[in-house]
Amino acid sequence: MHFALGEKKDRSTNMIKIDSKMAHKVSPDNVMISKPTIKNGVHSFQCTHETTEFVLDHESKHVNGILLLEACRQAAIATCHLNGVRKGSKSIALLGINASYKEKVNKTDNIHIESSCYLSNMRGAFDSATVECKVMQNDECKAKIVFTGNVFIEEIK
Repeated sequence: MHFALGEKKDRSTNMIKIDSKMAHKVSPDNVMISKPTIKNGVHSFQCTHETTEFVLDHESKHVNGILLLEACRQAAIATCHLNGVRKGSKSIALLGINASYKEKVNKTDNIHIESSCYLSNMRGAFDSATVECKVMQNDECKAKIVFTGNVFIEEIK
């Protein structure tokens, strides 16, 4: 199997992770989402709950909310890029998060994030973004997280 530059296969889920730049990560080990499938404007990312970036001080049978939040943040950023905010040429400043957790997400079943992006274009360039992410497991929505932010035209280094 061939991988594009920046892609990495996750050992625990066997998924092909999205390029780390699309999730604004330096290390591919910290990427928690796959390359998405897209249907009717909705991006669907497979998700892992394992990352080397966070160390949590308690064990649980469910996925910790902070890990779901980070996976959704990565999906939101990638969704913006896939909808026209080009990686390397613009930056996104997070302004707000509204999270509603409905049920625990277990570690044994597959997790998907479905995301939709709404970009405003008031001055010839994107000014703001709103991304809605739904954490799905066993065809049930377990959490809904909405991110709002501003998009700036500048070089990301």
